[in-house]
Amino acid sequence: MKLKLLFFFLIVIGFIFQLTATEVSGLPDKFPKEGGAYTIRVNIEYPLYAKNGVEAWLFIPAGVSTKNVDTPVIIWYHGSTKDTQAYISLAKPWQKRAENKKFIFISVQNWWSLSGDYTDGAIDSSQASQAIIESLIQNGWIDGKNVFVTGFSAGGLTAVVTFLQNIPSFYEDGKPFLFHYSGLASFKGNYYQDPVLEPPFAAIDPEKSENYREFIKNKLIWLSIGGKKDAPRVLKQMPEFREYVRQYLLIEPIYKVYPDEGHFLSEQNFEDFWATVVSYLQ
Repeated sequence: MKLKLLFFFLIVIGFIFQLTATEVSGLPDKFPKEGGAYTIRVNIEYPLYAKNGVEAWLFIPAGVSTKNVDTPVIIWYHGSTKDTQAYISLAKPWQKRAENKKFIFISVQNWWSLSGDYTDGAIDSSQASQAIIESLIQNGWIDGKNVFVTGFSAGGLTAVVTFLQNIPSFYEDGKPFLFHYSGLASFKGNYYQDPVLEPPFAAIDPEKSENYREFIKNKLIWLSIGGKKDAPRVLKQMPEFREYVRQYLLIEPIYKVYPDEGHFLSEQNFEDFWATVVSYLQ
């Protein structure tokens, strides 16, 4: 019975994604050759919580060209806050990182946090992220092959939800109708046993396992955790999520421990992640 209920839940969520129309506004008409920063709004036809749309901040550093199809794109979700402008204020360190490393950066409102901590609020953020990426692909700005979804703390959970909603978990033909992210990074992130985070159906259905394993085998999953000064929930939840990845995603994640760090995203954290991305793309 539990398995049938899980399957029904995943089917419903799948149709929400499939049938929901979105409108993306705020993108410039042409690719900014000299770089630029843009506030974007994504209006979802049937939002769960983001009734006035999901906002995002797009930063394209100078020197990035549409001719370089290998340019990575990093989506990032902020941690727990009720500040609707946190997607801009908390993303400032990423601007310098993007300038130095030459990647396109997109900071998206985290509607798990902004909804009042309803886990399924992350789905609004996931849909907005997908709509933005699809718009950039349609505009010819990126090819969509090197997009990584990331988040810090509560944003780590939203990144996980986004990543899981984009694998063939509840599609009878094994083909997802959502965007294929290259990888996931949860920086000292949360993880809960929740319907939105239930194991992908294909992972527990032997008849679908072949398609599932073929799809997931080359994905990058990068996790980090601090030392004793990190948040107690993260110290408990991140090891649990590592086991989840091993058991259900069939991947051995990269798992970084920073014993001298508390609950913050350090530059060493980022540099280690970026080095992994560079290696992954080679």
